[in-house]
Amino acid sequence: MHVGEVTEDSEAATRAHRTLVLHRLVRTVRTRSPLRLALYAVLVLIVAFVVADVLGLRESDTGVRSPLGYVGIPHGGHTHYVPNGWDGENISAYPTAPPDEGMTVAPGGQVVPR
Repeated sequence: MHVGEVTEDSEAATRAHRTLVLHRLVRTVRTRSPLRLALYAVLVLIVAFVVADVLGLRESDTGVRSPLGYVGIPHGGHTHYVPNGWDGENISAYPTAPPDEGMTVAPGGQVVPR
């Protein structure tokens, strides 16, 4: 046998090696796919919550809609407390101290019971 000569045994060994590598690759892809899918699903859920919070589609303490019925808007060195859905008019008409427990801010700027 000469160097570089291909025999049936070497061809069979090459085919067996390729098959083994292919099986390992398929097994790796199969086990990683569910993990990737789960990570993508978690990422989509996080993005959906952030977008819903920013757009005011749900009420939260950190979003643009609060379950308390009002949100704080920074204005210079102080904060005005405005009702959910405030349209941006005359911020000076709204209180600069948060309402007491059980109270909320009405659309005109008055502090009223919830």
